[in-house]
Amino acid sequence: MADTVSKSLTRVRDEILVWRGERERLLSGLQRKTQDRRRVVLRMLAQFALDLAEIARRRRNMRRLFPLSPSVKGTAFRQEFSGFGSAAAKGDARLRQERKAATQKHREEYPRPKPEAVEPCRETAPVHTKIERGRRRKGVRHQHRP
Repeated sequence: MADTVSKSLTRVRDEILVWRGERERLLSGLQRKTQDRRRVVLRMLAQFALDLAEIARRRRNMRRLFPLSPSVKGTAFRQEFSGFGSAAAKGDARLRQERKAATQKHREEYPRPKPEAVEPCRETAPVHTKIERGRRRKGVRHQHRP
């Protein structure tokens, strides 16, 4: 009987040792895969950064070749075709003056109403919201709005 018990315990101990070995192999494999995945992700992020820098460099070079701003385009055009430059500059100034005159005329025809001063209510109004309670604590009373 004691012999069978010792054989059973030995068999259980051997199985536990096998399971521990399997667990160690699985953990080391998982750790290796995790490190490899981290390395791959870092390489991918570095490549993204390089690609973004390349895109930015290309855009900067394209902006130098083809300016996007209308004022820059107009300046470059006037510099290249000097005969057109004076007429274009005068045209821009004339348009600005016309726009300014139209704006002034519109303001005269349609004046903005001046806001009326709102007197705070001297009586205490019931507090319904957290905001109103906070205002009360700060000394701001309820205001009736027209």
